[in-house]
Amino acid sequence: RAERLDYDEAMQILRTCEDAGLVHTVDNNGDRLGVMCNCCPCSCPVIRSWRLGGTNVLAPSRFIAAHDRTTCTHCDACIEICPMDAIEPGAAGLAIDSARCIGCGLCASHCPSGSMRMVPREAAPPMASDEPAMTRRIAAEVVWGLLKGRVSAMLGRGDGQRS
Repeated sequence: RAERLDYDEAMQILRTCEDAGLVHTVDNNGDRLGVMCNCCPCSCPVIRSWRLGGTNVLAPSRFIAAHDRTTCTHCDACIEICPMDAIEPGAAGLAIDSARCIGCGLCASHCPSGSMRMVPREAAPPMASDEPAMTRRIAAEVVWGLLKGRVSAMLGRGDGQRS
């Protein structure tokens, strides 16, 4: 049950979702925009899959978090809001794990001092060319995960993790 929204209504919905700590996500294919969602990091299966190492359902954005140490107040708002645990305190200031950062921008929009910002990645993340290609990549990742878990269980590790 969809309804038509004008630009201002759509932007207000997106701002409200971002203020609530929801992650704006879209489907990972270059063919067309089929799905746009505002995901809760604690219950979204797509974000949970990415946190566990899945890479084909959610592609990171073309942006990545960057930090200005000179204006940082060390409030830790960015650390608390990051859905990927990609920001950690370090001896020389905040450390941003570029492999974990999905570029959602929550750290930047919730930083009271403006120390966090989004900058373009060095290279655009790979994107499936169309929906069938995306579906094949997701299926292959799921099958690989299942096989890896079964092999680990047969070897007595039981948790699917390397020892």
